[in-house]
Amino acid sequence: MFHTIFYQLKDPKNIGMIIRSHVAFNGQKVIFAGYNPPYSFKKKEKAFSRSLFQQCDKLHFKLSGDMFCWAKENTIKTIAVEITPEAEIISKFDFSQEVALIFGNESHGLPEEVLKQCDHVVRIPQFGGVGSLNVAISASIVMYEINRTRTDLKKVNGRMYHFR
Repeated sequence: MFHTIFYQLKDPKNIGMIIRSHVAFNGQKVIFAGYNPPYSFKKKEKAFSRSLFQQCDKLHFKLSGDMFCWAKENTIKTIAVEITPEAEIISKFDFSQEVALIFGNESHGLPEEVLKQCDHVVRIPQFGGVGSLNVAISASIVMYEINRTRTDLKKVNGRMYHFR
C-alpha cells in the first residue's frame, strides 16, 4: 500500500499525471505538503486529471513536520524519491511495508531538511546523458515498481492480476 506526497510541486500537468498514475496503481491518500493555502486545480486545468483529483482521498499539511508526524502516527514509512549519493536503488528496496512516496519540486527537488527526516531515500538508476527524469515519469516508475514487487494475487475490477 502506498500514499503519494507532493512537496511543493507547481506544474498542474505533473500533478495531474502523477494523480493518474496514483489511481492506476491503486494508491491510497494523495497528500500535499508545504502548500499554503492547500493545492487545488484551477478551472482551466481540468484536462490534467482534475476529475481523478476530486475522487482521491486528500490530506494537506502546511508544514513538513506535521506530514512526518502523520506518517509516524500511522506507522507509514516515508520514502523520498531523489537523486542523492546515499539513495538506495529502487529495484533493491523492499516496498512490503505501507509507504508514503515523497516527490519534490520540479526545479529544486526536496530540501535537505525534508530528506533528513525521511525514513529512506530511493533513486531510479539512469544510464544516459540526462541529469534527471521528469517528476511525473519518476512517480510512475516508482509506483509500478511497488506493484511489480508484490507477490500476492490481487483482484482489481473483477480481474485477477499477479505482479510477479
